[in-house]
Parts: sequence; C-alpha cells; structure tokens
Amino acid sequence: MTAETAHVIAGLEASVVVYLAGNAAERRALQGSAPGWRRWRTPEELRALHEAGHAIAQWARGDCVWKLSIIVDKNIRIGKSGYLGGYSSAGTTPEPPGPIELPARMDCDLRQAARGCQMLSLCEPPYGWRGAVRVAHRLQTRTRNLIEQHWHLIEVLGGELVRHQELNQVQIEAILARGTPRSPV
Repeated sequence: MTAETAHVIAGLEASVVVYLAGNAAERRALQGSAPGWRRWRTPEELRALHEAGHAIAQWARGDCVWKLSIIVDKNIRIGKSGYLGGYSSAGTTPEPPGPIELPARMDCDLRQAARGCQMLSLCEPPYGWRGAVRVAHRLQTRTRNLIEQHWHLIEVLGGELVRHQELNQVQIEAILARGTPRSPV
C-alpha cells in the first residue's frame, strides 16, 4: 500500500468516525451511574450532545469547526422521514470558503457511515458486506473511545449549545481551547 493510499484510507476512516460520533455521544449521554439505570435528558440536550460529538470528532481529526446549531429546520429532509435537527459545520480551512449553505435533502449519519464502511471494505479482505461489518465494528470502537476521551468537552459544548441554540467559530474555539490537546481520530 502506498503512502497516498494509506492517507486516503485514513481520511475515509476519520470521516466515518465523524458520522458515528453524534449517535455515540447520545448513547454516552444516557449512560446511568449504575447498571440498569439510565440518565434522563431532554430532546434538546440530546440534539446538542449529538452535534457536539460530531464537532469534537471533526476537531480531533484536525478540522476547524465553524458553526454548530440545534435549531430545527423542517425544510431540510434527512433520510426518508426525518428533518434536520441540527448540524455541525467544519472544514480544513480556518474560515469557511463561503456562506454555509445546507442542501434541501441529506442522508442520515448512519447511512453515510455505512457507505464509508462499504468503501473501506474493498481495501482489505474479507471484501463485501462481511468486511463492511468488520470495519464498522472497528470504527465504532474507535468512535466510542474518542467520545469517552473528550466527554468533558462534549458536555461543555453541548451545554453551551443548549443555552445559545447556535455557536459560532469564536465561541467554539474558546470552549475547545480550555480542553485537552487533540487526539488522532
């Protein structure tokens, strides 16, 4: 495998981790303090922690997080029956290249992650759906570890997101600056 191929594979794996991070943060938010117990969170808190999970995964892979929002937009369809409950916007440049515009229709995070796992399954045996499942399990573990490692930042970012509904790049960077150094995704 060439260095260029390895770089592309690492980038695709990091993208899958970003897609998985929202749901992983939601699951972590509901963990109880003892077996059999489950923490109660409002739907708004869960949306905020979901988007904060995406933001931390983007930040950990080296992206600049430009904006976070939990403002519901029923004009943007997600999957077959849902609508946009929030978003995390990030990229490799310090500033967005232009206004942040969202498409009228998007796929859900898990569908995006599944597509990435299918592509990655073509890189090593077993190929096909068994390989995709194996890749998904590996990347889910990586995602859970990342969420656990940065849970305190996700909670702070999510709390601020609940308070303000949207956070801009300056607010996000101030919160992340108080945190720990980035870890590779």
